[in-house]
Amino acid sequence: MAREVSPNVKNSLESALEHDHGLVSQKPQTVAALARSHLHVTASSRQNQFEDQSREQAMTTTADEKDAIRELMARYCHALDACNFSEVACLFAEDGEWTTTYGKALGRAQIETLLASVVPKPGEGPQRKHYIANIIVELVAADRASARSDYLVIRESPGGLIPVMGGTYLDLFVKRQGLWQFARKELVHNIAGDMALKQGR
Repeated sequence: MAREVSPNVKNSLESALEHDHGLVSQKPQTVAALARSHLHVTASSRQNQFEDQSREQAMTTTADEKDAIRELMARYCHALDACNFSEVACLFAEDGEWTTTYGKALGRAQIETLLASVVPKPGEGPQRKHYIANIIVELVAADRASARSDYLVIRESPGGLIPVMGGTYLDLFVKRQGLWQFARKELVHNIAGDMALKQGR
């Protein structure tokens, strides 16, 4: 047995139908305008999303480049403390420069020779450790960068470990074949003690 629809439900259904009919019967110009507005909003959203992704990718690339440079600076300290002067030289570009108050070298061969003549190997004199901090890296171009950092040198002595140098590294870098290398490294001796280097330096 069919149930009779209540007047309230009937009125609600009629109102809904009238509303739907009104939307469908809008002028074609109005419908087209709504469509264009929707496409504009969609295009703007996609453009904003693309710009956000581009900015994020650029930030990631910058961070990766700076990390690679910091690792290069760390490898320099590790190789120097191990008295592996040929490895130190290989961290420089072929025409790279190493300079400080007691010497200057241009090119990998000269850099290796100078360091070997100054830094004592085990058995030749006190051993030492280099520590770098407060590193500021600036990307000058896609293949050029610079950095300023503080360094501390601690060495052996008969009375125990002693700090013998507090200085500044002023570095220039070049990127060749996808790898960052030192283009120039300058050692500034801000606070110097007895370094116990070879040749009385």
